[in-house]
Amino acid sequence: MMYSKALLFKDVETAKKILETKEPRIPKELARKVNFLDLSIWNE
Repeated sequence: MMYSKALLFKDVETAKKILETKEPRIPKELARKVNFLDLSIWNE
C-alpha cells in the first residue's frame, strides 16, 4: 500500500526506497514523506 501511495503521487524516488527497505516500519515512515500533489485524490 505504501508503495502504491508513492506511485499514485508520482514520487518514484520514495517508491524505490520503500521497495528496497528490509525493516517493516520504514515503508510507513517513508510514505509519510510522499510529496502529495492533490489530497483530494488520496481522500477518494
